[in-house]
Amino acid sequence: MTDVITEISGSKVQHGKYNDRIYVMHLNVGHDVSLFLAEIEKLALDNGYSKIFAKVPARFSREFSGHGFEVEASIPGYFGNNDSCLFMSGFYSPERNSVAPVLKAEIDGVQAACMKKKNDKIGALPGEYMIKIVEEKDVPKACAVYRQVFEHYPFPISDENYLISTMKENIVYYACYSGDEIVSMASCEIDVYDNNVELTDFATPPAHRGHNFSYHVMKRMEDDMKKQGKRIAFTIARALSAGMNISFARNGYRFSGLLVNNTRIATGFESMNVWYKQL
Repeated sequence: MTDVITEISGSKVQHGKYNDRIYVMHLNVGHDVSLFLAEIEKLALDNGYSKIFAKVPARFSREFSGHGFEVEASIPGYFGNNDSCLFMSGFYSPERNSVAPVLKAEIDGVQAACMKKKNDKIGALPGEYMIKIVEEKDVPKACAVYRQVFEHYPFPISDENYLISTMKENIVYYACYSGDEIVSMASCEIDVYDNNVELTDFATPPAHRGHNFSYHVMKRMEDDMKKQGKRIAFTIARALSAGMNISFARNGYRFSGLLVNNTRIATGFESMNVWYKQL
């Protein structure tokens, strides 16, 4: 079961019971924002969703705040007019808007580890490994990696048809290879509206962890995106994934906020960290 991606009054929206939320991926600023908010709030109430999560240009923050939304993270200068992107959320259940103290302590521990390791130097990728863009012929291998790593995921990345269709649209998949074997991979989801890129879908099978492959894949993706003129790279990373968050901290990304109980990845909802970097 996956959530659907659709348009509501010209805004790109993902919603469904899988993540039990509405995600406003791109806001149509040419439409009356107050009317749009009324539409998505009705959608949330009709379906019993417990969260609405939106990427909001800062100039519209007052409208969202007026409907009970709060800022969870932000990226300065994200939009072409130098307007910041605010990650704003509205909660429809107290459980969705709370993190157990024991989990919060673990999340804080990951952040502390990031600060300690952010200046660590990483050696070059050994010569027997190669990072390259995933071609259609390797999609079955890529999906096998995603099936091995993720029991649940907010997008159907283990579906070969999904990967092929998104490869033809705005997503570029990268993999680190050892011979013909994929040992780590990730993707660049290009924001065609504002010339930015989300680095996402990082996955390294357990047998290949501990070698900083994700870090090297990240560096290659950044280099390519910078050459293509992308302005800002960002990620939404699992807050309890120490290795992934440390990789972004080491690579000069800035932490900008915690998205509470935002995404279903493992057995329940996980809180997510937002990191960003000017390219």
